[in-house]
Amino acid sequence: EIIYFKTVTPNDNGSFTLSTLIRGARGTEAKCYTHTGGERGIIVTKAIKNELESFQTIGKEIKFRAFSAATAQALAPYDTITFNANSHRPWAPVNFRRTDNVDTSLTISWCRRTRYGGALRDGTDVIPVNEEALEFEVYILPGAYTDAFDPTDAAQYLLKLTPTVETVTLTSTQVTELGLTNMVHVVVYQISASVGRGFPGYADLPRLLGS
Repeated sequence: EIIYFKTVTPNDNGSFTLSTLIRGARGTEAKCYTHTGGERGIIVTKAIKNELESFQTIGKEIKFRAFSAATAQALAPYDTITFNANSHRPWAPVNFRRTDNVDTSLTISWCRRTRYGGALRDGTDVIPVNEEALEFEVYILPGAYTDAFDPTDAAQYLLKLTPTVETVTLTSTQVTELGLTNMVHVVVYQISASVGRGFPGYADLPRLLGS
């Protein structure tokens, strides 16, 4: 998780308190509630250098160390992680909306996000794609999404769709056969041609009263 902070307050015991936080910055909101006690944090400054890895390394374990100029590299503890190229993965879609149509079909829409260049500087609401193409994978689930969901296992979802726009429409027949009249559980991934699925955006969409 990347956390922005505004205020640093020194404490009497030599520690510091960070306040006025923005949690889950730069698409890391999925990690907000996965922390455990005793985790290490790193203050990100210009002194931290990026280490480039090939996309061929995705899925492989790599070791890394974080150490200061005052610490010998060999003495610094290291962590082992599975490299997932997360900085290249499309961010999770947000703002899901369900529309029940007059013909009893059902439309689901969402808003995509972009990894960089999304500031409103040109006076338009056009957000750059920053991927090779605009592609999504949409899964209609039998229940609420959990982190255990595996999109490669067809037994875990009712329907898969692959739109190239930020909306899908289910026919009235699909709505009836899949039992989606009252509630729809959906998860959407934006796709990168380089690293595959981005981070999941998901929602539980009830039928609105009067619709």
